Amino acid sequence: MQKKRFVSINLKLNLIVVMMMVIIFGIQLWESYKSQTALVEKMGEDRLLTMVDSYFDNLNTMMLTGTMSERRVVRDKLLARDGVKAVRVLRSDAVSAVYGPGFPEEHVDSESDGRALSGEMVVVLSEEGSERILTMTKPYRAEENFRGVNCLSCHQVAEGTVLGAIQITVSLAKADSAVYQALRQSTQFTALLMIASLSILVFLLNKTLVSRLQLIHRQIDEGSSRGMVNFNLTEAGHDEISHLAQTFNQQAVRIRKSIRDLLFSSNELQENSVNTSTFAKGIYAEQHQKQQLMGSVATILDTFYKRRQEMEEEVQHVAENAAALNYSLNSLEQTLLVQHQTATDRSQQLATTQTLVAQLNERSKGIMLVVEVLDEMTEQTTVISLNSAIKAARIGESGDDFSQLAGEIRTLAMQSRGVSREIAQMINQLQEGFAGTSKQLEALLRLDEQEQSAHASLTAQMGDLLNRIEQVVTHHLQTEQLIAQGSSAIEQLEVQMEEITQCTNRSMKLVDQGVTISADLKQISKQLTQIIKQLNVGEANPKG
Repeated sequence: MQKKRFVSINLKLNLIVVMMMVIIFGIQLWESYKSQTALVEKMGEDRLLTMVDSYFDNLNTMMLTGTMSERRVVRDKLLARDGVKAVRVLRSDAVSAVYGPGFPEEHVDSESDGRALSGEMVVVLSEEGSERILTMTKPYRAEENFRGVNCLSCHQVAEGTVLGAIQITVSLAKADSAVYQALRQSTQFTALLMIASLSILVFLLNKTLVSRLQLIHRQIDEGSSRGMVNFNLTEAGHDEISHLAQTFNQQAVRIRKSIRDLLFSSNELQENSVNTSTFAKGIYAEQHQKQQLMGSVATILDTFYKRRQEMEEEVQHVAENAAALNYSLNSLEQTLLVQHQTATDRSQQLATTQTLVAQLNERSKGIMLVVEVLDEMTEQTTVISLNSAIKAARIGESGDDFSQLAGEIRTLAMQSRGVSREIAQMINQLQEGFAGTSKQLEALLRLDEQEQSAHASLTAQMGDLLNRIEQVVTHHLQTEQLIAQGSSAIEQLEVQMEEITQCTNRSMKLVDQGVTISADLKQISKQLTQIIKQLNVGEANPKG
């Protein structure tokens, strides 16, 4: 963009003053010229009117004295006057009809002559070269008493009839020349007066206005060139300019205070941005650690889930073995009944009974192995719940529900351990019962006479075994319920873990954004501090 040319206010004011003075001088000169020329015209008309009336009086006198034939003498004398160009007498038809047409110059030869003979007084201003010519044509009417003369006594016409007109033409050159000379003198005097007034006005403007404005301009330029705002303007005088300087100084004080406050706020902003960045990085590290802990907890949950499936499978095996044992015991009970009723088949049934007892003993050993596996899984479940509680404690408030769930899992493991121990005790008792049964069967084989008592004892033991089997099944059902509750709790925990993970991810994103914004604020604060320091307002002070 092209730089605009600098024009000082002094030059502008001087130009305005000169233009106003020139305009006023031109208007005054034009009005003076118009008024002088109008005055010349008015004086010429008055002079012409006097000359016309005087010429008419002379002609009227000559008519009364009978010397009208010498009227050209009067006309020649009038033409001899300075400035008189032409003198004419216009005769109307009424006069020509009585006294003849008269001289040639007395005939009508223009439109203005006809207007005058119709009763209109005609004044015409014309120019011939550089000379102005004024022509006046005045009509005269027949009246009974016209300036002391009865026109009707000489002219047999109706009163008011136009008898003729006097036309005189004069030059205004001499008067115009006098006007021009006076106008030149007046113009010269006015021009000198205008120049003097202009000089005085320019001096006063420069003294009272321009010089003070230039001083303010220099002070502002000096302060701006040094990049400072801690300067004041001179407050000389008691007028609008001093009020302007005073207002500027007041605003400059407010600006300096605002800039200092802004610098102080910028420093605080920079410190806060650093603290915010540090705090955000700490939160980021903590959230990252929580995320790692949540990953570890998720791994533990996966392991627990797999162990739970294995426990369900082992519990299913226990249920199957318990059902098989129950079936075998029922068969043994039926065999004993048949043995009690049929003595002839005692030997064969005793052998069958011994075989069944051996099978029951083997099955009880299989159940014992399953119980050992359950006990081992219970130990692992306990360890997993302890690890889960430790991880939940490290997570903090977000892991309270997870810690509670870990306690429930630990309680479930303890209950499972109790059930496993009771099952193991029952199986040991069963094995002891099987051993006693085997001995009794052998005794039956050796001592047939003790058959009745051994049979009763065996029957009682079989009933006891059936009761214990029912207890095993009941504990199995309780174990299944506990496992189902544990599964539901694990599913809820997985949902909560997913929500915690999502919240953690969102928190980490917000922390990343906070770190970025804090870095941007720190950079902006540095730039703002540099800009404020360039204004050179001094050190920043606290607000207030």
